[in-house]
Amino acid sequence: MDISGALQGSVIVKVVAGYDFYIAMTSSGTLYGWGNGYDGQIGAGVGTSFTPVAVSLNPLYNSALFGRTVAALECGRSSCNVITTDNQLIGWGENQYGSVGVGTAKSGVQYRVPIPALCLKGMIHSSKKMTTKLSVGLYHSVVLVENQLYAWGFNSYGQLGDNTQSKSFILKLTTKDSRYVPVMVRPSGILAGKTVSALHSGGHFNLVLTTGRCLLTGIN
Repeated sequence: MDISGALQGSVIVKVVAGYDFYIAMTSSGTLYGWGNGYDGQIGAGVGTSFTPVAVSLNPLYNSALFGRTVAALECGRSSCNVITTDNQLIGWGENQYGSVGVGTAKSGVQYRVPIPALCLKGMIHSSKKMTTKLSVGLYHSVVLVENQLYAWGFNSYGQLGDNTQSKSFILKLTTKDSRYVPVMVRPSGILAGKTVSALHSGGHFNLVLTTGRCLLTGIN
């Protein structure tokens, strides 16, 4: 890996991988991406890059990361979500199933620079603080807000945990079951009264660690 260019002198604290790209976070909270950028997933406003390039902070491109520092970072197949130190949720990349979190989805629409996750407006009160517990699957995301989980994106296998799923038993990717705004992961039942301590998302599932128990949503 080339560290003589954009990453020279940086201390890397985390690297996440999508299907065919990587994003690295440095100790200062800045991000660098490389690999396939066809769907905007490296967040630099460019296509494929064979060496690390900075995820855009440029206000001229309306980058939502301008003036902000990243606290949490996760990637899906062709998209990314981050939480910043000033409590903002931001995403970029492919948004076919609502995975970027901008409140809508259109096939073939990409966000090549970071954009605010507008879908959180009205759902999560500004006084509530997101933790750095953020987890991203193939096309869906989950975030923890004051011990309540919210999820958005692809939901054909019930992975968002809102007690809904596709009515079709055929394993087929469709947008009709996606959630373009966050839905509350059902807080009753097995999650009632539990404190969430950790999250992990796979392709179409989530693992939620509570006191003494590990819970699952999605395809088994």
